[in-house]
Amino acid sequence: MFGDDQDRAKKKGTSSDEGRDVVSVVGAGMEVEGDCRCEGSLRVDGRVKGTIRAGKSVVVGEGGEVEGGVYTQDAVIAGHISGTVHAESRVELKEGCMVEGDIHSPSVRLEEGGRIDGELDMSGDGGGPAGAAGTGAGDGSARSASGGAAADADDGDGKADE
Repeated sequence: MFGDDQDRAKKKGTSSDEGRDVVSVVGAGMEVEGDCRCEGSLRVDGRVKGTIRAGKSVVVGEGGEVEGGVYTQDAVIAGHISGTVHAESRVELKEGCMVEGDIHSPSVRLEEGGRIDGELDMSGDGGGPAGAAGTGAGDGSARSASGGAAADADDGDGKADE
């Protein structure tokens, strides 16, 4: 019974990227305590207490809450994160979001009304997976407690204008 499925998977020739297309969901009203790891994408509309590691992307919906670090390629945050965010490619902070912790990514987009209480490192060499892709200018550090377009503005000194 189970052997047949395993044999078919071997014959099919599954690739290591196959899991990157899968979207896992922590739905509204659901709470997960412990670390989450997936090859593809993870969407959080509920609550996660623990570290999230997703090979492709992490999306935190408007009602989503994460208490712990986030490690991924791309992150889109509309909810609340208490912890450090490491994104190899980009971070998108939506209106109404709140990140209480540092953000490490070479590209950050902050919509008006989004909030960060922590350091913003766009140098590309900041701790964790974000160090693989570096396109930031200067030291890329900024500190902001309120939203606006602070992360989009850069006058060449490597620090976001407020």
